[in-house]
Amino acid sequence: MIETSVSGQVLLVVCMVQDSRWQFCIYAYDPLTKTRERVNDLGDEALILDMGFTVVAKDIPGIKRNSIYFSGINMDHQSKDPEHIFVYDLGTQTTERLPQWVVSSVGFSDARWFFPDTNH
Repeated sequence: MIETSVSGQVLLVVCMVQDSRWQFCIYAYDPLTKTRERVNDLGDEALILDMGFTVVAKDIPGIKRNSIYFSGINMDHQSKDPEHIFVYDLGTQTTERLPQWVVSSVGFSDARWFFPDTNH
């Protein structure tokens, strides 16, 4: 998958699922030289995989830095559960479900993210 960071950097994200365990590899890609370099830490950013970009986590209450937010339904076609949204922590390389208070009770097929601008 191709994603974009807050700074405009192109990120290549590889997702693997083995024995029901998620694992992600992120590479910074330079389109001019066509080279890539492994990224092990997103710093204060969080990747919203379904939307294709990162956000500054400290600016959004409840969003965890250095993490990937993603919808598992695309890779686990058996699940119709609305609680199929996960958070992958790059530091610990662990996955957990998005907390219940965040998950909507309305059924949906993929994650959709909305971050209101509280500065206006």
